[in-house]
Amino acid sequence: MKYKPQGLYFFTNIIMIGLSLEGGGARGAYQAGAAKAFKEKGIEFQGITGTSIGSINGAMIAQGEIDELYKIWEEISMEKVFSVKEVSLSKIAEIIKEGGIDISLAQKILDENINEEKIREKGTDFGIVTYSLTEMKPLEIFIQDIPKGELKNYLLASSALPHFKIDKIHGIKYLDGGVYNALPTDLLINKGYKEIWEVRLNSFGRKKTINLDGSDIKLNYVEPKETLSGYLDFSNETSRKQLKLGYFDTIKKLDGLCGNFYYLKKENNENYFFELLKSVPEKILKEFILALDLQLPPSKRTLFEEIIPRVADLLDLDKSASYEEIVVSFLEVQAMDLGMERFKVYSFTEFFNEIVEKSRTYDEKDEKVNKVIEFFLKNEILSKVTKEQSIRHLGKIVIKGMRKLYEKNSRLGKDSNPRGI
Repeated sequence: MKYKPQGLYFFTNIIMIGLSLEGGGARGAYQAGAAKAFKEKGIEFQGITGTSIGSINGAMIAQGEIDELYKIWEEISMEKVFSVKEVSLSKIAEIIKEGGIDISLAQKILDENINEEKIREKGTDFGIVTYSLTEMKPLEIFIQDIPKGELKNYLLASSALPHFKIDKIHGIKYLDGGVYNALPTDLLINKGYKEIWEVRLNSFGRKKTINLDGSDIKLNYVEPKETLSGYLDFSNETSRKQLKLGYFDTIKKLDGLCGNFYYLKKENNENYFFELLKSVPEKILKEFILALDLQLPPSKRTLFEEIIPRVADLLDLDKSASYEEIVVSFLEVQAMDLGMERFKVYSFTEFFNEIVEKSRTYDEKDEKVNKVIEFFLKNEILSKVTKEQSIRHLGKIVIKGMRKLYEKNSRLGKDSNPRGI
């Protein structure tokens, strides 16, 4: 189901929507990708809060320069952020002894791109979080309470990791706001926002527990299903990947797409996938039964009571997983194995057909590996690695069989829709 904004602000037609951005250093590229998706879908935010990198990204969004924010992350590199080419954990102790990491290059990026006056003129509720080491207390502050001309200093204060060289503000030394409130959604709630989007980075840091039981607040979120980069990994390749991930994860949420690692249009109901599984040819069933050593007839009962639950278990899916989730997750493993383009929106038919087409790379050189995997399957010696290998092996059984059927149908002039199996 596609996302539709809810809730009117007082008696106007203006929908007041808040955006909360988690801290996470270089992982912030993910938020820039998300911001691009929100913009394309016409979603504007009247309130924005952020911690650490979330505060910096939030400032760019608040001043309405989302394309510029995306470009910064698209072109970023270690050399543009730090005065050293590499910042690893092994080097941090040495760097701290020398007074900390010089972030003058990062400050230059802020100087060139943050326009405080523009943010104030737009009137967005913009708030950030930092922590005063001098006073040993947090500072959660909105722009109207920040002295004019000092926003950049407070953005740096919100992002002040212990190993960064950052000047005091009015004699006060600040620390990264993530130690107190890494995802400042509560600031928007306290401002009266009833609809809020969080862009999570799954970073370290303290996250406040928010109890919405009995409230009329609608809390949405976008978050990666995989672990993002290290906090200081501002390499260009990593940043570009995380930009795409943030963009497509947000599109998935807004457009109601399905898939764990790929992005598929949700065009078919559960009955479609039930019928799809029910139409698996007997020959493929027999090969599955042989691979799983089930000693059972190739019947629909065996398929639904034995084979499908085993496949769901191999995929680490919950027992309540739908047929759609099982089919899509199963095919995604094959797609990853085949190196299919991930950052693209597919229809289910397109996804299925491309897997079948690319599977022509499968050949008999896998035979020895397959025998080993069948041993693991039959003896249920399944680590995470062998589970993944087993799913790939079972996938090859299906895809090879489907390719042969497609080729036969093609000769007969039949359609190549998966429902045709």
